Amino acid sequence: DQLAMDTAARQRPGSTLMKRLRSESSTPRLQRGLAVALVDEIDHVLIDDAMSPLLLSGTRPGEADDAAVHRHALKSARSLRNCVDFQTIGQQVELTDAGLDLAYQSIDDWSDASLRRPWHEYVELALQATHTLRREIDYVIDDESVRIVDQSTGRIYEDRTWSGGLQQAIEAKEELPIQRESESLAKITRQRFYHSYDYLAGVTGTASDCREELKSVYGLTVQTVDPRLPSKRLVQPTHVSLTAEQKFAAIANEARSIANSGRCVLVGTLDIATSQIVAREIRRQGLTCELLNGLQNAEEAQIIARAGQPSAITVATNLAGRGTDIRLHPDVAAKGGLHVIVTEHHRSSRVDRQLIGRCARCGDPGSSRNFLSAEDNLVGQAAPWVGRAIRRAIITDQIETFPVESQIASIQRRQAKRAAVARRQLLDADERDRGLVRKAQSSHDPAPHLHALDAG
Repeated sequence: DQLAMDTAARQRPGSTLMKRLRSESSTPRLQRGLAVALVDEIDHVLIDDAMSPLLLSGTRPGEADDAAVHRHALKSARSLRNCVDFQTIGQQVELTDAGLDLAYQSIDDWSDASLRRPWHEYVELALQATHTLRREIDYVIDDESVRIVDQSTGRIYEDRTWSGGLQQAIEAKEELPIQRESESLAKITRQRFYHSYDYLAGVTGTASDCREELKSVYGLTVQTVDPRLPSKRLVQPTHVSLTAEQKFAAIANEARSIANSGRCVLVGTLDIATSQIVAREIRRQGLTCELLNGLQNAEEAQIIARAGQPSAITVATNLAGRGTDIRLHPDVAAKGGLHVIVTEHHRSSRVDRQLIGRCARCGDPGSSRNFLSAEDNLVGQAAPWVGRAIRRAIITDQIETFPVESQIASIQRRQAKRAAVARRQLLDADERDRGLVRKAQSSHDPAPHLHALDAG
């Protein structure tokens, strides 16, 4: 609708923003109206995916005009020192004063027409592409194109790109053709879009952690439905290791032990790279396993259909974590059901619970175990003291289980609060933009139908 109204405005000389706001356009809206939305996995759609707005963008084919600038920025970035010339804050990178000086010393003799942004921003984009975004984790390369990986679901997006030059910085890093930047044609936050529906509801198995945000942002209350049958799930104590290598070996050993008993195993990983490491370790021990991480040609449904067979081992990213129903062979159910191995804690406890929820469904038996090493990203980045405690416990007592569940839960709560703050800031920025439009509108024509448009 935004794009249609903007197109109509450009085609009518003398048209103004106020005319478009008053709906004085002959261009019909493309949507018939937003009446009812029933959302499956509603916490993923309204919470996890709401970290970024919905964008409608377009681009022209061909190499970017500033491709040479991106390549030179990458060369300059590789000479800069972390914590001296630049700092990383989350997934953002910022040059220090010393780094700015070095960056501008390396600038080439380009005309202003070659630069879409200040030179130091090109260098920061190259640093971000090099130091914070990882191949096979944050993105994959497919047919000489960079494809974004959804960290919550593990799915590889075919039609999404990073904006602001970041996509081009990664293409330079990977020595791919550097395409022109896409330009935003229309934008709306998920929060505002779903607010536009007259009736909004949905279902999920993991709404408890975000019930306050669902209430405050969307006006939704959470109602709990008790399971039809009592749960038979057995959650085993967390297995701890000193290093990631030791952890992967322990995961393969447990998968082998469970598979040899006639049960089936689902090994859940956070990213494609880890799924490949775990699969290699399992195969190194003489076992066979299916790999589901978005890179296979085989259909997902076929792999999942085989996952419930006796002695089957399936290694998967979060593709198999949310909404997947693994049907158990009768012999597997009789011997204890599916065993889920969580290779690494996600920053969101809801994602971990979705993965664990693949076992012991609808009254079936099942079990799960979390694996943790002192080198895991969640521990190293958010709570290094937990890693130190693990090292002391293992070295001193030679143990493989250590009570870290409460510490991990505390870390995940802090991570969830930070994510909620980021979503609130995005919503506040959207409200400020809308406020400017409302202020301009009210100064021209406080007609009632304009208020109705705002409410929608």
